[in-house]
Amino acid sequence: MNGKLKNTDKNTVLKTGSDLNIEVIKDLYKQLVELFKRNEPFVIKSPGIKNIDLTGIQFLYHAKKTGETNNTPVTFDLNFSEEVKQFLSKTGFSSLI
Repeated sequence: MNGKLKNTDKNTVLKTGSDLNIEVIKDLYKQLVELFKRNEPFVIKSPGIKNIDLTGIQFLYHAKKTGETNNTPVTFDLNFSEEVKQFLSKTGFSSLI
């Protein structure tokens, strides 16, 4: 399941599934926009990303840069499969790991 919001004592958590691809990003992006409107710290969490495409990379990059621009702390708690780590490294996106 993708796009599950959970409020904890400290932060709101946007939990993703194992896929970050064009099929799921639309819903995640809507939730991301709502989180930035709150102007409060939040966490993007995934227990294990096994598949990612360019839209998934753009989503993570956008979340990181928008958080920096808006001074909204965004914490990433992401676990990538070895294949995804290698893909991100080879394509120049190792800063997302």
